[in-house]
Amino acid sequence: MKRWLISAAAMAGIIASAGPAAAAPPDAIDVTFTSTDCGFPVEIQVVGKTKTIDLGDGQSIITSPGQTATLTANGNTVEYVITGTSHEQVMPDGTVEVTAAGRNILIRPNVGLFLTTGNFNYARTAAGGELRPFMGSGQVVNICDILA
Repeated sequence: MKRWLISAAAMAGIIASAGPAAAAPPDAIDVTFTSTDCGFPVEIQVVGKTKTIDLGDGQSIITSPGQTATLTANGNTVEYVITGTSHEQVMPDGTVEVTAAGRNILIRPNVGLFLTTGNFNYARTAAGGELRPFMGSGQVVNICDILA
């Protein structure tokens, strides 16, 4: 499961998506899962649509039109519209380079959950570990601090 980008990228790891780019509409999703990356359990429900466009050569674009995420922990709930797009490229050594544009929730394993608005990039290992934390330009909100 891709646990880095809630929005289209995380959902692509949870839901089998359509193959190569075509005129097919995005797939509807309604997924709930728990993250412990804040140091406490956070229930995350993602509702909306997602579409993966396979560009070939290990590259894909993942979109999330009309998607919302509701996160609940410690009696607190926040809801975000997360209609960002991510571009992924699998490198020859298996690492994955990701650019997240727009409004996304990025997960840093064992570090936290972050709402990002802007352009950010990061890299993960072939096994899904963090190779390089996200960096870029835009706004970052630490969701764990809000839900603590």
